[in-house]
Amino acid sequence: MDAYLLGLVEYAVEKQLITAEDRIFAVNSLLDALGESSLDEAAQPARLPLPELLEQLTQHAVDKGLCEDNQVARDLFDPRLMGVLTPVPHEVRARFRALYALVGGVMWLCTSMLSRQYFAHHYHNRN
Repeated sequence: MDAYLLGLVEYAVEKQLITAEDRIFAVNSLLDALGESSLDEAAQPARLPLPELLEQLTQHAVDKGLCEDNQVARDLFDPRLMGVLTPVPHEVRARFRALYALVGGVMWLCTSMLSRQYFAHHYHNRN
């Protein structure tokens, strides 16, 4: 279970869902969601696709009685795990707005430079 949990945390860091600084918090939150209190420090992260990591962790929850052994319960449990690793909505909106403003600024700069070049070139050719 530890390797899958660490694999999920590494996936979240690689996909920039969390920062490296959030690793300990994420591990502790996932341990809590899985009804565990400790982690084998020597465990290496499992390098598996996300669905397989979630399936293994959900199976662990089923085995511990934290999740019923049916498809609906399983389908509801793995978003609970991912919810630990995803930013809250206000953070997503703030990041979107920041990136949108950045892209808008770059677009304005590019069009401004292009139009100045056009007019400078056009004016120069008239003389």
